[in-house]
Amino acid sequence: MQFVSLEVAGSDRKVKAAVLSKSGSGFILKNHYSTHTGRLQQITAGSGIRIATDYFDAVTGTVEIPPVKDPQAVQSMIRSKMAESLNPENDYLSVYSEAHEDAPDASTLKLDVYMVPQHVFEDDIGLGEAGKKNVSLFTLSHFSLAAVSNYYHGNKFVFQAFADREKLLIVISFGDKLIYSRTTPIPANLESDDDKLNFYYENINLTYMYVSQNRQINVDHIVLSGLLHNMEPLFTMVNEFAGKEPETVAPGRLVKKCGMSVFHDLLIPIGTALCGSESDFTPQRIIRERVFRKLTGALNIAILAAVIVFTVMNIGMLSEFRALKERLQINSMRLRQSLAGLSAEVPDISESRYHVQYLDIIDTKKKSPLRLLPKIAPLISLTGYDRVIMDGGKTRSVEINAARNFTSIQELTSYHDRIDRALEDLKNSGEYTINDISKYNMNRLAASVQITISEGRVKEERGEDEYQGRRR
Repeated sequence: MQFVSLEVAGSDRKVKAAVLSKSGSGFILKNHYSTHTGRLQQITAGSGIRIATDYFDAVTGTVEIPPVKDPQAVQSMIRSKMAESLNPENDYLSVYSEAHEDAPDASTLKLDVYMVPQHVFEDDIGLGEAGKKNVSLFTLSHFSLAAVSNYYHGNKFVFQAFADREKLLIVISFGDKLIYSRTTPIPANLESDDDKLNFYYENINLTYMYVSQNRQINVDHIVLSGLLHNMEPLFTMVNEFAGKEPETVAPGRLVKKCGMSVFHDLLIPIGTALCGSESDFTPQRIIRERVFRKLTGALNIAILAAVIVFTVMNIGMLSEFRALKERLQINSMRLRQSLAGLSAEVPDISESRYHVQYLDIIDTKKKSPLRLLPKIAPLISLTGYDRVIMDGGKTRSVEINAARNFTSIQELTSYHDRIDRALEDLKNSGEYTINDISKYNMNRLAASVQITISEGRVKEERGEDEYQGRRR
């Protein structure tokens, strides 16, 4: 299925858009173009939209709060802690993650917070109400660039400097976590190549010194991208002061049918396609409306279709799907209550996204990957439904992504063992191909699960390793 991934950037709000379709762990570039926000209504009509913006004035900070689990309570405490930095006349959208620096004690949760005024989404990106309802992710260009670093280098500290005609954007990240970012507009008076080279060098040098000395970050990789990717003098200058040879990134298996110059021109839209829910600023009202719209049109049909599929398949599978069927029925009941005038909220956004994706697959005329679910249900029960992607293409597959933190090595090791046992059972059945590039970090007590399970035994091939992980 095609979707549009784009960046709205610059003082004149230009748009760079990439039309992509999913292909394995990457994408196929179907089309690309530059336009202006006034044409967004036309070019995104009927498409799923992932959008980033280079908003320079995001409010950032680190807050300490009690370790509560209720997202609404967390948001309320964040707004209270950040109040002095916020304009009381604005509503704000925010994302947060656990800070790179440890909290002072176990009774405190330390969070890195990014906040943008809601008008950036409602007014500045140029989408009308109909277009907003098709937005599946809204983020900042900083997070898009961090997603590119994560794709190529995984759980490493990556210092990436990107330039286009409007800005120099520097992002330091670790895995899917944004550690620090700095955006500098390109001065209009830079006319010669030497002027531009000196501007890039001075800003990269200053930022690198800050993160390595003040923030005590030991950078593993330096990446130069965008307009910087082929500036050989800059590579030499950076190598001399950092003592580390810079790299760049190439389309490789990330984007097929895409040349090097086009790839770097579209790097932020491509990175936006890689972003996950941890960097999604989309307003909750848009997420709720999208979920309700999907469920209203397809939920009852989906339940009936699921029952038919279960019946045709081995009757023993029914018991394994009982919990999933009951969950769909509960959502159906809640939806009817909402349509009757009650103000029922979506019970869980991540799980609702899973159901919406599930319903989309049922609606297609392709053979459904539903037949994979009975055997992998024990694995999904360990990882959760947050980022489960089902592909009903020629080779039916399910991609499972999850990130979890733990309080002890024993807890992490136990989780790792349970994942391995579930994968071993699937492997021993002889019915599936398993690609497991999950990572388990004993120092940070964190797990990043990324597993793809495909139907049928196929010959496994290794490309260039861009991750450090395990392949089964």
